[in-house]
Amino acid sequence: QNMIRWRYHDQLKNQAQDDSDEEKHNDGLQRDGDGKLLRESNSRVVRWSDGTLSLFIGSEHFEIDELKTHTNGYLYLNQQAKEIVTDETTNQDVETEDPSTVLECMGSIESRLTVSTSLQSDAHKGLTLAVRARNLKKARISVCYTQEDPELEKLNRTKNRELLAKRNSRGSGGGGGD
Repeated sequence: QNMIRWRYHDQLKNQAQDDSDEEKHNDGLQRDGDGKLLRESNSRVVRWSDGTLSLFIGSEHFEIDELKTHTNGYLYLNQQAKEIVTDETTNQDVETEDPSTVLECMGSIESRLTVSTSLQSDAHKGLTLAVRARNLKKARISVCYTQEDPELEKLNRTKNRELLAKRNSRGSGGGGGD
């Protein structure tokens, strides 16, 4: 399946692989030397020597086209504000939740990435089958169970119509038989 998954690296799972340059925090997540959380994912972006980009999700391969944008777009991060207060009794810093939010500009958007796949890939085949199945007209045969013979019923209806037509023609003959 072509879904990018990621998570923070759990230090409790890999406690035997304890590296000296990684800090320990009591949140159970592994961090690098700068204190940033380490992430793990099933996808990789590769920049080749000719400057092209590729995306690998599991065993699937996708081409990435990078298009420079000429508009002034910016990427913002909206997050809950936190306030760090020093606890006077323990003399330690404590984070407190603030009901307000912070809107932080992460940077300007300079390019747009477009991901495409080849016609022979599993992703393209799966998408083609899904579209075909959604648009395929299914045969709708209705089954009707009856207690009587439908041909016999049709014959009776025809006879009844003929008798009704004869009666109507006799009654409205207009002969005036006083």
